[in-house]
Amino acid sequence: MATLEDIDCNCNNCINMIRDGLKRKQSLELHEKWQLDYYNLIKGKASEIDAAKMRFEFNSGEATIHYGNCVKFNKEVSFVPGVCQLDTQDCFNNRR
Repeated sequence: MATLEDIDCNCNNCINMIRDGLKRKQSLELHEKWQLDYYNLIKGKASEIDAAKMRFEFNSGEATIHYGNCVKFNKEVSFVPGVCQLDTQDCFNNRR
């Protein structure tokens, strides 16, 4: 019986994918900078009373792209976990 991972063939669940933690960390840092810049813009436009109540909280859920290396094809890959990847239908091998 096929599982959802077998159907969507996402690199996240493939045995040939090695995660690139450094690239993911850099992506998260960039998203945090963008969010902080936007927060500071909004806070700067708010009244003093409202601005004093505001606080920054990073939403890592906005950085949905993950990174890794495919050992089967010796190439860098990027993917969004849980999203069907049509281009990996022939090369996907479930890690479970």
